[in-house]
Amino acid sequence: MYSSEVDKLLNKYNLAVIKPFRIADGGFKRSFVLLCEDKHGAKKVLKIFASSDNNAKNKFIREVKILSQLGEIKRLVEFVPKVYQYNLEDSKGSLYYILEYFSYKSFGEFTKDAGYQTGILKKASFEEFMEFWHNVNNYCQDGFEWLSEYGFSRFMGELSFYKANTPNILSSVMWEKVFRHLKAREKIINNYKVLSHLDLYPENLFVKEPFSPDFKIIDWEQSHLTALGCNEAFLYLMFWKEDFFRKKIFARVWEQGMIGTFKCFLLLFSVRFLYQTTSFVDKINPLRESFTRFLLSVINDITLGKFDRPKNLQYILDKNLVSRLLKSHYSIKEEIFCEDFPAGYGNAMVKAIVAANDDNGKEYVFRVYSLSRVFENIRREAKIYRYLSKKGFPTYFIYKNKERRLVSKAAIYKRERYFILTSCLSGATVPRTGLKNKHIKQAGGGLAKMHKAGVVHNDYNRRNVLYDKGVLSGIIDMEFSRFTTSASDHLRDLAKALALWMQGIDNNCSLSVLDVYQSFMGGYFGKSWEAQSAKVSALVVKELRKLGTEYKKMYKESPSEYFRKIISFINTLIQQFKSN
Repeated sequence: MYSSEVDKLLNKYNLAVIKPFRIADGGFKRSFVLLCEDKHGAKKVLKIFASSDNNAKNKFIREVKILSQLGEIKRLVEFVPKVYQYNLEDSKGSLYYILEYFSYKSFGEFTKDAGYQTGILKKASFEEFMEFWHNVNNYCQDGFEWLSEYGFSRFMGELSFYKANTPNILSSVMWEKVFRHLKAREKIINNYKVLSHLDLYPENLFVKEPFSPDFKIIDWEQSHLTALGCNEAFLYLMFWKEDFFRKKIFARVWEQGMIGTFKCFLLLFSVRFLYQTTSFVDKINPLRESFTRFLLSVINDITLGKFDRPKNLQYILDKNLVSRLLKSHYSIKEEIFCEDFPAGYGNAMVKAIVAANDDNGKEYVFRVYSLSRVFENIRREAKIYRYLSKKGFPTYFIYKNKERRLVSKAAIYKRERYFILTSCLSGATVPRTGLKNKHIKQAGGGLAKMHKAGVVHNDYNRRNVLYDKGVLSGIIDMEFSRFTTSASDHLRDLAKALALWMQGIDNNCSLSVLDVYQSFMGGYFGKSWEAQSAKVSALVVKELRKLGTEYKKMYKESPSEYFRKIISFINTLIQQFKSN
């Protein structure tokens, strides 16, 4: 079954074949790959080159040398398979190497998953994974000079091949834009600095188990010396289904100063994947069309200059970026740790924790506003937060910057942005299924206190009220709030709040619409709430109609069963309150 050379090596190292992974056939299968067991029962992989193809031979030698060198670098050794023995000289017999065996889970299969399988990594293991590539950039700039270079001429050759064989994957105009973009950056593409894998398809990456930080990377035979950003670009596109991971890669690339070459590699690999998807991925694959759209959007954004000017900053407020802004605008010079908050309506937030010698580091919220937000509205919101907080309300306290202003401004990712620094609130929104009368009553009482302080909220819904251990701990999102002492404004705000809270009640809730109404009114007015019910109910009907109109507009723009059910429920509520 095997050649005499294979038998010699098996005998030399006291290896017994458990099963063959690959048998050399003199054609495309140019090597034997055998799972073996040594005399101590340890599993190992024996790979023996068996071909006259010089190109394949060079790749075989390249991989062994790279694995051996990576195995000598402390920060990288645990993430690449260990090489036990090898021979790279023809004069000493067959070329071979004996490799560590590991039984890990693959990141997926490109022709099936069109990228990495979802559910392989979580935030912690992803950070470990990306730190490996950061260390490759740092530790693999010296000692790999023997590798061939992958630069501008290789870019042009590869892209020209795709254009000649699959010209329709891009329009003629887009082909021209891609070539023009790369030609203008020939110098930085040829700035060879680092070892790059160039073959980071899911079949070549393995993890011990889902979410584990223990992974292995194989098949380094395609590696070259390249400019920085090559590995990160490949990974960015492979994570196309994972917005969080892509944005974290973008933030890392930006901070490491390699955004220019990163975009060049994104163009190269996007076109490569378009070619491969068109040529090899089954047309009935449900991911094929969406992956193609994603690749085209990346190419379009880069050639238009939009890619590195993101509108939405969710998940890309990097620790180093936040630290610089806090230092320059608020004189916070201590080291910080950052945690992402889910963004709201285009605004991006992180919790910034100032490092301390104990566990009592001060916590802030760093909030960057959406580009659509008007400065005067942002300033009014900040003033209301600070005003209410000073009066003892459970809401954000706004810190003034060095210029004694509540709102700061700076260029963030090539766009001018407004941002604020606030205190950190405890608690969370109570899900509809967990709502109790005590939650509703506290919400009503909180709104009443706001009105007594001369502020209307104008968007007082369940998501904007936080609870900690059942106690109201935060009132947030004052974008539409304003100062007013008008009793009629207060009543309208109450009616709108009731409409918003009741609109979210469905069959999964433990409370009924009537429960919500009575508890909220009781919290707002106290025991005398029934005396106010008639005039409030009339206003509730008006607010429900406004809500219904808004949802009808959303349904018209984006028809869905979700919107249809809400509209139907609002109509039912209107009839119920009209009859009261």
